[in-house]
Amino acid sequence: MAGSLMAMTGILMALLRREKTGRGDTIDISMQDSLVSWLVNIISPVFAEERELDTTTERSLGGNAFYNLYATADGRSLTLGGSEIKFAANLLTALGRPDLIEWCKLPPGRGQDPVREFLAATFATRDLVHWEDFLGRLDVCWAPVKGVREALRGEHLRARAMRIDFADGQSHLGIPIKFAEEPGEVRPVAPALGQ
Repeated sequence: MAGSLMAMTGILMALLRREKTGRGDTIDISMQDSLVSWLVNIISPVFAEERELDTTTERSLGGNAFYNLYATADGRSLTLGGSEIKFAANLLTALGRPDLIEWCKLPPGRGQDPVREFLAATFATRDLVHWEDFLGRLDVCWAPVKGVREALRGEHLRARAMRIDFADGQSHLGIPIKFAEEPGEVRPVAPALGQ
């Protein structure tokens, strides 16, 4: 899928080039190249410090207390996804621990262990539904962790028409690109043999 998205983007760029210059182009797309390009958010230490990634301490791989997964009392999980200090301050103040805000200013890694440990212990005390209500009132980047079935039945994907249920009982994924003038349409009927 990454390769096909890159191919589509390359084709569109080549078509625009042809329209602007009158010359076409040859496009070389690799699935591996496409996937490697998606590493942009985690690759900096490899280039800047010439070191292997440590998945326990990197910013978006668990090293930042506010980019992490936390278990709740009912065996579910939630994720925090915004490490900006304002989000840390909002949550830690609401939880009665503004003293931990300074730890969030440290670089990702072991220095943030006190915050991670506090958040893990705190979120483990209540069910996910409690935290959804609590966090829903705060300016904090978070989300409940859902299974695929649960996510596909959720309000957000239905509102975005990414799950379409037809009268005959079939369900299909929707179209992620929403054109205002010429919207796409899911047609759940397979063509007949030879059609």
